[in-house]
Amino acid sequence: MPIAYILDPIARQERPAPISANFIGKIGEWLREYSPSNASSLLAELIKVMEKKPPFDNVFMWETASSSEDPILFWRIYEGASPELIKLATLALSIAPTSGSAEQNWSTFGFIHSKSRNRLTNERVEKLVYIYWNQRIRKEIQGQLTFDFIEAWEDQEGQREEGESRGDSEDEGDGEVEQQAGTEQEGEEA
Repeated sequence: MPIAYILDPIARQERPAPISANFIGKIGEWLREYSPSNASSLLAELIKVMEKKPPFDNVFMWETASSSEDPILFWRIYEGASPELIKLATLALSIAPTSGSAEQNWSTFGFIHSKSRNRLTNERVEKLVYIYWNQRIRKEIQGQLTFDFIEAWEDQEGQREEGESRGDSEDEGDGEVEQQAGTEQEGEEA
């Protein structure tokens, strides 16, 4: 969540990274849903924080905050300057950083091990989830996140349902995914 990164003085000090205009646009869209009446002022405040402009320009405060254990304490200092931004910072920085990833992973497990694929063993499901996430990561790194594994599964399910209505075999098409699982595992051992 880019908002948490922008509002976390520790992360910004330890791992400086540019924030693209695209992210700023997405943050603005999210802010319109989060706080429709204050979205534009919150976005302006976030940009001030991002660029460390007044009242968020105190170098000593940023350096002190980066040595602190709790970034929320940093924001309590600025409580009078922007109460809405403080609420947003408290919300963004209170979310456990690993919960979102875990939820995504469980969602993928649930999708792959559904009622229609209930005969899959736990080992096979783990391999398929491993393949799914590694494909996404690899394509994200390559900058070409165009293939969506879940959409491919849904397309395959649709074709399978059409095939079942015509009387075709239910297990057609699983060989490719099984072959990919074997290939990924072999690559991992090498």
